[in-house]
Amino acid sequence: MERRRALTELADGNSINLLWTSMDRRAESGLNVVPIPVNRGLIGYRLFVIRKDRQAQFDRVQNLADLRQLTAGQGLGWVDTDILLDAGLKVETSSTDTLFAMTRAGRIDYYPRGLIEAFPEIEAHNRIDPELTVEKRLLLKYRSDFLFYVARRNPALASTIERGFMAAYKNGSYMRLFNAHPYIQGALAQADLRERTVIELENRYLSAADRRIPEEYWMQWPIVARNR
Repeated sequence: MERRRALTELADGNSINLLWTSMDRRAESGLNVVPIPVNRGLIGYRLFVIRKDRQAQFDRVQNLADLRQLTAGQGLGWVDTDILLDAGLKVETSSTDTLFAMTRAGRIDYYPRGLIEAFPEIEAHNRIDPELTVEKRLLLKYRSDFLFYVARRNPALASTIERGFMAAYKNGSYMRLFNAHPYIQGALAQADLRERTVIELENRYLSAADRRIPEEYWMQWPIVARNR
């Protein structure tokens, strides 16, 4: 289900009651929001899916001004599109599967993905898109992550999820899972963040509640993989 339609269904429909998607103050009106980042902010650590033969071009990118000469691809209705546009970056939008094809065909130069999304997606697309890879030396960084959005008609569900999340942090089970989970730690190891040039962007689409989220729920920079 496309993001805008899913948010509409949460507000006014009956087909779904839970969505995890990027925090966006415009999406929160009328919904029940669980104000704890699902992935400790790693969705806002953006790596680039590119053609393998384009790495040399990205090696010459040193700052935001250099990146503005290239064109990114992002999904329809994503807040990430607006964040990139606000920074003066060129962006084309389309469906997720089409964006991989657009990158392969050279219609866009790079496809920013969350740190924990990029490597699994490249592996999943390897047979269809062997020309694609994760760019090796850049990181686009802004404050963002997935939150749980719960249907307007179901505040009790949102309360239950929030209590469970807070309990998991309090008893240490969330961090034990985070620090051992191969999906998270494998991506951190592959990303090699200490060797990347970081380009930071402002995210003006955070709500007041988003900005009040305690620091304990966010990854602290610099970060490295655990148990490696």
